[in-house]
Formats: sequence, structure tokens, C-alpha cells
Amino acid sequence: MRHYRRPKLNANQSAQLAKKQRKVDSNRKAGNLDTTKTWKTARKTKLLKEVLRVLQAMAGARERCMYCSDSHGTDIEHWRPKASHPEVMFAWSNMLLCCTECGRIKSDKFPVDSQGQPLLIDPSLDNPWDHLDFDPLTGILTARFDLGTQVFDARGQATVQVLQFELREAMQRGFRASWKRIAAVCESARQSRMGPQQLTELLRAADDHGLLEWCFSSRGSREPPLSDLLQEQPDVFTACQDILNALTC
Repeated sequence: MRHYRRPKLNANQSAQLAKKQRKVDSNRKAGNLDTTKTWKTARKTKLLKEVLRVLQAMAGARERCMYCSDSHGTDIEHWRPKASHPEVMFAWSNMLLCCTECGRIKSDKFPVDSQGQPLLIDPSLDNPWDHLDFDPLTGILTARFDLGTQVFDARGQATVQVLQFELREAMQRGFRASWKRIAAVCESARQSRMGPQQLTELLRAADDHGLLEWCFSSRGSREPPLSDLLQEQPDVFTACQDILNALTC
């Protein structure tokens, strides 16, 4: 899971989405809104096909699912489910690119806390690594554990549970493969003492799953060969951190 930058739609696309949302709001008020039929009809239009293309571009060259970062994103997903939140059915800020498996698993689930605040991570708004952790040995994404409070992050837990990250072996193999490639690049960098710009380019090419931010965090940097690179070449490690931070902020 990675953090995505959401671009603005053009004026025409935004106006057309707003028009469709007003129609939904009107039908909802009149008590005759069929969310499934409304979305199915809209999904065939040129507008929604354009929106899908924007999401695909937003997801990067390989168009990965914005939830699992492992499978190919195939369709528009509503972060707040349209069935329970029709008021944002056509809100651009509520749309993500999703793979078939994540869409099926998530379905209409949308956990909230006792104050009604969403617990599911929104990768276009939140930094997932503020709430998630990674196990290099297994490739499993887990909720982040706070050593100070001795509790697991609530949003991380909810996201892992809703999307069943701990049960998806194919996804875990994908994350594990990315980790191995990143580790190999770092080991090579230790031997060749390459500069941070070249190292960063190689690391980004090796990372298919948005793991670099975790790798260069206080958690990932404890794992060899990241920890070895940090100890032996702290200037290079810090420079890579700075470059990666500039690319993701």
C-alpha cells in the first residue's frame, strides 16, 4: 500500500460529476434512488471512462490497485461505499482504483470509530505507513504497533482486517519479492559505494509495492542490509531519504 497524489480533474469532468451527484441527491430525497442501477448506467458513460483513465495514470505506469499495490487495478472503487454513502457516489475524492479481489473482499465494509470517524485508510489522503508495518520474512502487512502505548494502530488494524491482508498469500509473495529486490540493490550499493541519486533510481525500479518509504523509516532501517548501509554510509542513506521524501510529499 502506498500514498497516491490525487490530481485535479478538468473543469468539464468536475462539472459533469457534480451534475450527476445532484441527480443522485434529488432521487435520494424523493426516495427513489437505486444506487446499483445508477452507478451501473453511469459507469458506461464517456465521463466515467475518462475518470478511470485518470485513476490509472494516478496509480502509476503499472496501474496497481490502490489498496493492495499488488494486482492490476481494473475498476473504480468507492472508498465510502455508494450503498451507504450515496451522497459521495460521484465525488472525485471518494474514487480509487481497485483490483477485482480487493473490490470483492472490501465490498460495502467501511468501519468507523466510536465518534463515527473512518478507520479504513484512504491511500489518496493518508500515508499508509503511518498506520501499517511490514514483515520482511513473510511479506505480510500488519497494523503498526506503538511501543509507547503498547497498542496496535486502530486504522491499521481495521484496514488489515477489511482487506484481509494477513490471509492473501499471493500478495505477500509480491511484497516479499519487492523486498528482496530492494535488499539486493542496497547490498550492491554497499559494495560499490554508489551515489545517492543512482541508488535511488535503482531502488525505485526495484520497488513494485510502495515499500521504500517503510524501508527508509525508523522501522525499515533496522533491517539488514538497510541497517548496514545506514551504519557504513550514513550520508548516502540520509541523502536517499531526502530524495524519496521529496518525491512522495
